[in-house]
Amino acid sequence: MNLQQLADALYDDLNGYIHRVEDTGTDALLIHLGCDDWVLNEQQQSIRSDAHDAQRRFVIRCRQVMESNVRPTQTGELIFTDHHPLLWDYTEPHGGLYYAGETTASAHEILGRIYDAQTRILRSWRPLQHYANSYRREGNLIFGTDRAGLLARGPKPLLDAYQTALDGVLRTYFVPSHTPQGKAMALIFDDCFLICREAEIMETDVSLQTRHE
Repeated sequence: MNLQQLADALYDDLNGYIHRVEDTGTDALLIHLGCDDWVLNEQQQSIRSDAHDAQRRFVIRCRQVMESNVRPTQTGELIFTDHHPLLWDYTEPHGGLYYAGETTASAHEILGRIYDAQTRILRSWRPLQHYANSYRREGNLIFGTDRAGLLARGPKPLLDAYQTALDGVLRTYFVPSHTPQGKAMALIFDDCFLICREAEIMETDVSLQTRHE
């Protein structure tokens, strides 16, 4: 069993659950995950096993964790990938998105357009303020309405989406800053995720887990 095989097998009917997230105090974080047992049908798709109360338990060992909000929760999905918008912070060229000139929209409309663009790409995984420079002056939102300034900082593919959302409303331009070095992998569950350099999986004995939990 490897991580991709578990990712391919896991779906809602298997009642997946992250039981515990354990920081080892070294460079590894352990995710303890369980689910119902499964078999493969003729199309090589996983279906829940008929065996009564059959369970499987796994420990996912993640090394050099860069970002994580994984917590105990139900999950019917696992994506294991090295290509995903969540990885752009660690793999894509970075820079700033600046604007210049008059706008035909209010600060709130500009912010709303950027929010919609980000939500389509990153869902609710990261907040808008992680990238956007939504500053205020005397309590008033000044975002794209000050003739010139910085709209956001972040990975170029995301800022490209911001630019597209503002076409015809505000003139923007990208200024590069740096390109991250090294690889990154993402483990994405239903509503939480982890970014790390390496990950591996071990299947554990359910009877031993039951005695210790």
